[in-house]
Amino acid sequence: MYYYFRSWQISGLWKRINRHVVEQERIKQDRFASPSVAIIDSQSIKNRERGLGVDSHKKIQGRKRHLVIDSLRLALAVMVSPANNHDACAAKMLLQKLALVGFKRMKIIIGDGAYEHLAEWLLEKLKWVLQVFKRSDTAKTPFEVLPQRWKVEMTISWLMWSRRLPLDYEADTKTSETFILIANIQFILRKT
Repeated sequence: MYYYFRSWQISGLWKRINRHVVEQERIKQDRFASPSVAIIDSQSIKNRERGLGVDSHKKIQGRKRHLVIDSLRLALAVMVSPANNHDACAAKMLLQKLALVGFKRMKIIIGDGAYEHLAEWLLEKLKWVLQVFKRSDTAKTPFEVLPQRWKVEMTISWLMWSRRLPLDYEADTKTSETFILIANIQFILRKT
């Protein structure tokens, strides 16, 4: 079993399956196969193996999962890095990965304040526009639902229901990324 998992991972088959399943789900929902808007965010997660970093903001020793999703909350691209990587640095690599996937209609990336310094780079390199939604300093409550950003938070929360994802057990970040893609594929297939 591990032989097939690993060979599919190395060949990129899991990524191709994810893209195909996402496109088919979008068509089923009366959308274009290629999304035009994506939402990006990250999640710090504890790790049981190596590749540790410390997210000093959240005080978590482990890794960060970076996700790009579409408006239907389907994962388009994922990346796992040490927790001490800044979101904007990892986002550059992740968004370049997303560009290679080949979603031709992609035009807008939505993110939080951690990504605001990427706007010029994103427009220059990938010809995409960055929309930043920040939490308001004048908010009446500590919790405020931000437009479109709640979708990526919801995706992160349902990923935690997958057996292997509440903690990062993997030694290799590529294996962690693959298990996130498998959870996304499983989520979509269970909806049908």
